[in-house]
Amino acid sequence: MPNKKVFFIIQFLIFFLWMPAAHAATISLLSQTRSFGIGQEFSVDIILSTEDAFINASQATIRFPVGILELTAVDKTGSIFGFWPDEPKISNEDGTLMFTGGTTKGISGNSLQLLKMKFKAKGAGSADLTIHDAVVTASDGKGTNVLST
Repeated sequence: MPNKKVFFIIQFLIFFLWMPAAHAATISLLSQTRSFGIGQEFSVDIILSTEDAFINASQATIRFPVGILELTAVDKTGSIFGFWPDEPKISNEDGTLMFTGGTTKGISGNSLQLLKMKFKAKGAGSADLTIHDAVVTASDGKGTNVLST
């Protein structure tokens, strides 16, 4: 009986050692400046890095504090995506930006521009921007979510 357990454990370890590495993508928010005065405008880039995965679509909801920030515009210029099944939708009442974008060909790379958000500081305090309900789909014909963070 102990030999069967050892054999099973060895098979289990070999299976995981020979598995190909998982592809992973990350979505980040990047601003050139960290401090803003009330009334000042600034931009925040939504950046995608895919490591070695090829992707063809992404969606996410960006949340921001409505008492401190107002999202005045979203710029798609320079985006890796050429079509938008769900155009970027701003809600300053809810403090959200929602988008779904895609491309007809697989794209891979680091620091790929998705969107540029333009904010206006309207109140004092610390303003944390967060990413929710995000998905990055692989260009594998299956819609595999390769988002890691």
